[in-house]
Amino acid sequence: MAKLYVVGVGPGDPELITVKAMKILRGVRVLVFPGKRAFKVVESFLSDDKEILFFNFPMVEDEGKKREAAHTFAQKILEYLNREEVSFFTLGDPGLYSTAGYLLEALKQLGFAGDIEIVPGINSFSLAAAKSFFNLAFEDEKVEILSTLPEDFTFEPKTTYVFLKLSSYYDRFLELVKEAKIQGYYFKELGTEEEKICSFNELPEKTGYFSLALAKRGN
Repeated sequence: MAKLYVVGVGPGDPELITVKAMKILRGVRVLVFPGKRAFKVVESFLSDDKEILFFNFPMVEDEGKKREAAHTFAQKILEYLNREEVSFFTLGDPGLYSTAGYLLEALKQLGFAGDIEIVPGINSFSLAAAKSFFNLAFEDEKVEILSTLPEDFTFEPKTTYVFLKLSSYYDRFLELVKEAKIQGYYFKELGTEEEKICSFNELPEKTGYFSLALAKRGN
């Protein structure tokens, strides 16, 4: 059984692909993408000899449908792994809210016992912090990453909040920011030509899927 690479390509800017990711991109023939967005990040670097596979992962809340889709695609990837190496490319980092997790789980259930190498990528909030000159944490401050808002959520002191998957709870997020009078930055389509960055004083009424926010409460 050949080796599987699981590679993060970063938040969307082709210039933020790591050297190791680029080496794998050039050295492996069969390349798998969970959608067009990750493919666009590396498209300009691809040679004509590559075989491209798309894993059209369903963007739904139903965990059963996600796992079913991953299982079906994992079976297809196994056919290739019986012959040669395969590389799966995902946006951001493979270990953080990534479709790679579903694929790896499905491969394990199917009995895949070959080598797997996971190559980290730059995540969206690291790029967001750099773009906005936002210090994520200093000394005894803590960082909390959220993909939803608990009912009892409050902004705690000396804490940085990273709000991911913002579109799924954006209305409530707007209310909390207004009530707490907290400051931070909003980001949309980072690393692309449609990139938008603004402070909480200029928050839009609506947002899209590829959006996030950073906020910090001091002492």
